[in-house]
Amino acid sequence: MRLAIGIDLGGTNIVGAVVDSAGRQLATLKRPTPAREGPRVVIGVMQEMVAELLSRSPGPVLGIGLGITGTMDREAGISIFSPNFANWRNVDVLTPFRERFGLPVTMDNDVRVGALGELHFGAGRRYRSFLFTAIGTGIGGGIVIDRQIYRGPYGTAGEFGHLPIRPAGGPRCGCGASGCLEALCSGPGIRRRTLEALAQRPDPSSLRALPPEEISARTLAEAARAGDRLALQLWEEIGTDFGLGVTVYYNLLGPEAIIVGGGVSLAGDLLLEPARRVARERLMSPIRDHVELVPAELGDEAGVVGAATLVDGLVMA
Repeated sequence: MRLAIGIDLGGTNIVGAVVDSAGRQLATLKRPTPAREGPRVVIGVMQEMVAELLSRSPGPVLGIGLGITGTMDREAGISIFSPNFANWRNVDVLTPFRERFGLPVTMDNDVRVGALGELHFGAGRRYRSFLFTAIGTGIGGGIVIDRQIYRGPYGTAGEFGHLPIRPAGGPRCGCGASGCLEALCSGPGIRRRTLEALAQRPDPSSLRALPPEEISARTLAEAARAGDRLALQLWEEIGTDFGLGVTVYYNLLGPEAIIVGGGVSLAGDLLLEPARRVARERLMSPIRDHVELVPAELGDEAGVVGAATLVDGLVMA
């Protein structure tokens, strides 16, 4: 049995698992991400998770794969910058793991490892070329071309969340720019838009009964499914902005599909149907006739499974 450990570092949670060559998770862990406490604390939590997973593994592991947020020098093991983590610049990620565990360790961007999970074990099995995007605390992207991850010469390819959708007067993004897709359609972006709408629009809404700390993409989706008109209108606006990003990507690379994962994707067609419509309205023929915008099959598990596939020997070509 071939086994590897995958760790998926997200802005809200860190997920870890012992994964076998069929993509099955044989032991799993989940911890809150101490994103505001600095790199040393975050890496320490990840190391403790690896240690526990090693103790729970049914056999020896081939190595450790890490899905790390932000931009990076993958070969050097340096995470250069993440907009959603405090003091996260030029962080040496791999050395602490190699020194402590004495195993092969490799890393990639957290959303690219999600793309790998879908490529090998999820919706990506049906396609040769696709974009995987995860919508959660941020929005990232992993580009697959001819069933290979494309990273670009600087390791930055796939920053789907930083497409400028409203560069003039749009909300400020964590990257420092204005009007990025991430600022508009990520979980925090949706929360901000909902709170602004409740403050600025007179529409009646069940959301007004909630305390501000309970406003989220999840509660907005629940309200919309219950028929709340303001919530439905907001999802139409959010989906439209997401659809503009989809349109840019299809015009640029013409993939077979865009696979959508992450917590916000659980809104389903509340998000995806307006996006499909916008893309089909704006794209030229014949691309408009082939827009596939589909949910990830692995859900929130794509990242941790994909991280494990970074380890040489787990998945055979």
